[in-house]
Amino acid sequence: MIYLSETLPTEVSSYLEESGERVSLVSAGAAGGAVAAHPDIYYCRVGGEMLRATKEEVCGGYPRCAAFCALVLDGYFVHNLKITAPRLLEAAKRAGLTPVHVRQGYARCACALADGKSAVTADEGVARALERLPGVSVLRIAPGHILLPGHEYGFIGGASGLLGKTLVFFGDITAHPDFERIRAFAGERGVTLRWFPFPLTDAGGMVHE
Repeated sequence: MIYLSETLPTEVSSYLEESGERVSLVSAGAAGGAVAAHPDIYYCRVGGEMLRATKEEVCGGYPRCAAFCALVLDGYFVHNLKITAPRLLEAAKRAGLTPVHVRQGYARCACALADGKSAVTADEGVARALERLPGVSVLRIAPGHILLPGHEYGFIGGASGLLGKTLVFFGDITAHPDFERIRAFAGERGVTLRWFPFPLTDAGGMVHE
């Protein structure tokens, strides 16, 4: 199962279903605002465990609404640990992941992943933290160039999701000034890019069951 925002054009869910995936569309929930229907606000997979946020855990504005928006890499759990939902952090520790603190509450949304140890991000703080982790590779890109209604811009992780060896972008990634660098970074890891003919949009990424 892949959790996907209901706000995205149907081309994305159709592509995923044609690829053999089951899709569950996430509707606006407790978080409210621009991220109300973003799956990375409500779901986080840690090890073999999928956790879903309760209304109480993510209701209200930022940073409370970001309590589940953690970045999970091979061996690491990256988030603003001051706001992480306690049961999510406990699950990460049970899974043997090393907690890594960053200031960014939307840590998952801030990073597009080419694999479990390769991240693309425009967030300087997240980039610095990841670059200090053994075995993790980071591609820094320019901020902006991604739509998020009500905000100056969105994040690259929220505008993408990894499907096997395909990094799927919610919109036209070729319009991003770092498109060629992103394609090369992914290509070095055997990952190809897939995009759609509408503006690149942050919709909370894709969360796999």
